[in-house]
Amino acid sequence: MISIWIAAAAAYAAFYFWYNGRRRPLAPHEVEDYIARLRASAVEASAERLETLRAFLASDDGGEFYMVNLIRLHPGTVRGPGEESARPADTKPDGVAMAQKSKLYFASLDGTAAPRAVTGARRPW
Repeated sequence: MISIWIAAAAAYAAFYFWYNGRRRPLAPHEVEDYIARLRASAVEASAERLETLRAFLASDDGGEFYMVNLIRLHPGTVRGPGEESARPADTKPDGVAMAQKSKLYFASLDGTAAPRAVTGARRPW
């Protein structure tokens, strides 16, 4: 019985340290590694943005990082991806129409069957 509690405590400790990390600031070589990875990726970033990111990463204190998305709604009409006509910005798009335009792909894990798209179109049956 005690071994179950020891195993549970060990699993909790492993998860805790994996999730929280050591909470240390980024080292200068880590900052440069992240900048190099960004340059090597397909993401286009100007030199000014890279320097802003470098300054942000260099000022890391090891604490938690929170991000808040502040969304500003447009006062007029907007046209979403795949929408043919504009709609007022404060209305939601038609869920049925969006589902009919979306595609969900199914394929077998072993590759024996070709992937096929399932759409929201009505079936004749």
